Amino acid sequence: VPGIEKELAVEERELNMATQLVEGMTADFAPENYTDEYRKALLDLIQAKLAGEQPEPSAAPPVEGVVDLMESLRA
Repeated sequence: VPGIEKELAVEERELNMATQLVEGMTADFAPENYTDEYRKALLDLIQAKLAGEQPEPSAAPPVEGVVDLMESLRA
């Protein structure tokens, strides 16, 4: 990036503070804290189909702020 020095002088105190900050915000990954919502919804759909149910299709999210690219290019 132009205008940025290649070598920066970092004081040891600043480096120690940054290291402590990162270490304080770091934790081991615990996958049990997360749920796979897609997998759950898919399994629910499969179970419904196996039970003979006809699942309702989900509504598409509303589309807002769509720009006509061709109209923008003509302007």
